[in-house]
Amino acid sequence: MKFIYLYGPDGAGKSTQARLIVKVLRLKGLKVKRVLIRSKHYPFRILWNFLRLTCGEPYVYPGGYVTKVPKRTILQRISTFIVYAELLNALALTFIVQLYLRLGYVIVAERYLLDSFTDFLYFFKNIVKKRPIGVLKILFAFIPRDMIFIFLDADYQTLWKRYKKRGSIPEPEDYIAFQRAVGKVFSQRFNPNITIFTPKNTIIQTHSLIINVVFKEEI
Repeated sequence: MKFIYLYGPDGAGKSTQARLIVKVLRLKGLKVKRVLIRSKHYPFRILWNFLRLTCGEPYVYPGGYVTKVPKRTILQRISTFIVYAELLNALALTFIVQLYLRLGYVIVAERYLLDSFTDFLYFFKNIVKKRPIGVLKILFAFIPRDMIFIFLDADYQTLWKRYKKRGSIPEPEDYIAFQRAVGKVFSQRFNPNITIFTPKNTIIQTHSLIINVVFKEEI
């Protein structure tokens, strides 16, 4: 197994565990590349912020924080453009990942195409009110089957505290719930896999559980 995938909501501990995994594998003398692919890359962010500033409407986060998001009607009109632009961006990056795999690197993915898959599914389900089955099938086809799938889970209350501690704004609660539900489905489809509820473990305990799974496989 040369592909290690960390999946889970923001704040569950993926970045911390990715850094620790990379450190351990490099100490073993392995070539390691850490990657991060998700939707909302630069083209999407530029467009999102432009629409938010020019035709935004208020959105209240849990906890009372108020911001602006693009109007739903605008997003519905340009949804196809947004998704296909992001799809092309994500798929272009997967070819770079495949190159590193062919060069003998172990890939540690903090985010990858399953995250884009989740974001697109949520975006269409809740904003556009339809599902782009063709786009989702393309994304899923590019996801490596020969990988170690690690689902780092956490409840919304814990994530809120972690966001607040680092001074950032959490994702909407319904999105976190959707992401966690999708993660449980993914964890049943990929093998080997491990699901860790990080609030019940220290960073070191979580790391030990992950490393035990990683070194059971042939890296």
